[in-house]
Amino acid sequence: MKAYLAKQSLGTLDRNGKFYAAAGKQVQKAVLKGETIYHLRKNLALNAAILYYNKKYPDYAKNGPQHAFDGKMSDREADKWHASGINGWVAFDIHTPVANPILKIYHAGSAGEDSNLNTSSWDVYILNERYLTEEAYFNMDRSTQNRVCQIAWFWKRIHVTTGNTADISIDHIDMPEARRLFKINMRKTNQTGYPYYLNVYEIEMYESDY
Repeated sequence: MKAYLAKQSLGTLDRNGKFYAAAGKQVQKAVLKGETIYHLRKNLALNAAILYYNKKYPDYAKNGPQHAFDGKMSDREADKWHASGINGWVAFDIHTPVANPILKIYHAGSAGEDSNLNTSSWDVYILNERYLTEEAYFNMDRSTQNRVCQIAWFWKRIHVTTGNTADISIDHIDMPEARRLFKINMRKTNQTGYPYYLNVYEIEMYESDY
């Protein structure tokens, strides 16, 4: 039996009522008056604004980090954030503050590439409000904002993932305060040794259940 919302298939229900989400869907379950209801979560990072990034791109339009937030994953050449070397990072604005977010990353294997190309380790940061609030950041001119993105002590690390092998990773981030500005550093960009390449098809963020 399938579960539908507005005629869109979200996944399947087995005979015991267990729900399996369809590929590419992030579904939240709720129970109302004894009826189980499923609805799509909103990807808060879709079309996030890129604030700054550290890698150099011979063809930014084709390989830049904006592709990690555009909702497209079908083209191996044009629909991914792709760069050489380790520690590729991007600072971005999701526009809507969120607390305790769920971070979902689609790695190389999610698009049919070798899973050995999946990112292994990454860190997530927010502005360190001991030094700078989000409001103060937005009141700066663009040149100063760019410098802030590059200075480590303006940022506070809130999450670390190591040893990932999954094609699609899901992290529940413990962050009680609601924020809209984030920085993610893809620390170990694949598992093949040398050369290292960053291959990220999509970065998504969702509200959590708690």
